[in-house]
Amino acid sequence: MCMIDKLQCMRNQELMSYACPDYMKKTIQSKAKTKPLTFTKSKEAENAVDASCREKIAEWCFRVVDFFNLDRETVYYAMNYIDRFISAHFVDRHTFKLVSTTALMLAIKLHQPNKVDLSSVVKNLSRRQFEKEDVVRMEHIMLRSLAWKLHPPTLANYVLRMMALNPFTSKRIQEFDADGVKHLAIFFVELATIDYFFVTKKQSMVALAAIVNAMEFLGLFHSLQQQQQQVRQTERHEQLPANNSAIVHFVQILFDTMDVDCDGLAISESRDRLWNLYRYSEEYENKMKIEQTRRLDRMQAIASVHRTTSKIGDIFSNKRREKNGYNSNKEMEMSESPKSII
Repeated sequence: MCMIDKLQCMRNQELMSYACPDYMKKTIQSKAKTKPLTFTKSKEAENAVDASCREKIAEWCFRVVDFFNLDRETVYYAMNYIDRFISAHFVDRHTFKLVSTTALMLAIKLHQPNKVDLSSVVKNLSRRQFEKEDVVRMEHIMLRSLAWKLHPPTLANYVLRMMALNPFTSKRIQEFDADGVKHLAIFFVELATIDYFFVTKKQSMVALAAIVNAMEFLGLFHSLQQQQQQVRQTERHEQLPANNSAIVHFVQILFDTMDVDCDGLAISESRDRLWNLYRYSEEYENKMKIEQTRRLDRMQAIASVHRTTSKIGDIFSNKRREKNGYNSNKEMEMSESPKSII
């Protein structure tokens, strides 16, 4: 099976089995929710889960997998379990913590087996708010609610498979930093995993938006129409850079394979949202500081070269004047006294 067929299977699987509605809307909550689940009579039971709760849980999941040195893709699975479960059950905030812990433990059990001791992890993560029996009970409820569909296509998997569509060799695209694009795109989709805005979006389209944004940030791509126009102009003058045409062709393959309109509203909204999230991230601030340092170093190096070139030019100019019998003092006197010329 070729990579395009694999991507098509992932898209079908996503739409048929793993799509999630906008469960934060009250209309959906009132019609699609089953009997409320609650494991406590505390004040937290009176507070409904909102987008900020989900954001905090997603960030917490990333911290947990980093602490235990697990694959960060585990968080994608856990958040998919959480979103699909909450879309079918109304839970209070205390129960939402139990749901999140259970989802993360289930994702680790399935996709990172034999990496950590789950019993000790539950005690540490729950902070003794609930026991191991609570997690086991919630796991049974969650498995029935999810219909044992526990292998969704993740954003990171989409990114890796889309990048594998690049049909060109490194010799032809010398400036196309595929690894840099891939790592930055993975960071973009991690931001998307945290933001509730992308829960209802097609994961394939979000991954495509992340790749295009990563290429744009690295200066490899702007917009498909601009790139194609630039390629046509350079083709007329027979000075077409191989890397430019190859990148345009690669991006066109991505849009055609994912059946996405490059100028459509959906992809534009996803790209803009990812850019806004990225600009507020620490990664962006660090990259900006590094880029400013590089620009400053580059400017200093250019200024140093200009100063050296200017000195060498003055030396050769003086020698040439002396050879031709010019007197620099007389030239200075004439230049300083224009009246003597009249």
